[in-house]
Amino acid sequence: MSVPPDIVSRYGQWAIVAGASEGVGLALANALGDAGLNVVMIARRREVLEPAAAAVAKKYGVETFALALDLTSPDAATAMAQAALERDAGLFVYNAGGESSGSRFIDGNLAQWSSLVSRNVQCLMESLYLFGQQFAKRGNGAIVNICSGAALGGCDHLAVYSATKAFGLNLCESIWYELKPRGVDVLSVLLDGTDTPTTRTTLSVHGIDPDTLSLARPEVIAEATLAHLNAGPDWFYGEVDTNGPRATARRNHIEQTSAMMEMFYGSE
Repeated sequence: MSVPPDIVSRYGQWAIVAGASEGVGLALANALGDAGLNVVMIARRREVLEPAAAAVAKKYGVETFALALDLTSPDAATAMAQAALERDAGLFVYNAGGESSGSRFIDGNLAQWSSLVSRNVQCLMESLYLFGQQFAKRGNGAIVNICSGAALGGCDHLAVYSATKAFGLNLCESIWYELKPRGVDVLSVLLDGTDTPTTRTTLSVHGIDPDTLSLARPEVIAEATLAHLNAGPDWFYGEVDTNGPRATARRNHIEQTSAMMEMFYGSE
């Protein structure tokens, strides 16, 4: 599996990655740089983000731009969309909203849950709206939602996280159908356990050694994600391709229910 050689001609010279300072987001920034794309890298902590962006630029000989941005701020989506517009970026990755406390819902902090909803619901929705409009206008583009298997149902200790990821999954599946005829690819990547700093922190807090588990490597996920960009709406990490049984079942459901809606509302 490898990055498509025509990725630049398909989507342009620039990509935007939200949540790019570590883990899967940083691995995607590296994979995009390796494919010859310039990358706007977005994260909250400037002191971590700027060295990461400089390292990607130096390693692959591409341009990077570090945009320090809190995705819970009211203008976060607008700022990202503006950065894309200024560079005619055609590829947007939303990789944000991890939850590391492992707290049960009523035992957790309501402000923490509200912050998670801001990142995984409000900012994601606004970003998809703005980038969807931009890419539809230009006639091509790709939107990637780094999601989680937790989106497929409720889960003890992950109540708000699983609920917000389900929102993102359903929204991206819906706009996949909407934007496909307009030349825009939409892909949700559903991950299980992944070897990221957030995962390691969560496991360590609860006395679990991450090295005893079989966790997916971010760089492998990044390469596979870019290989599946135009094969949405969903790719489940671990399945050979997007025709795996879970992805096929969801795709069939989306196409059938969307066709029914077109009978009521029309196809335009």
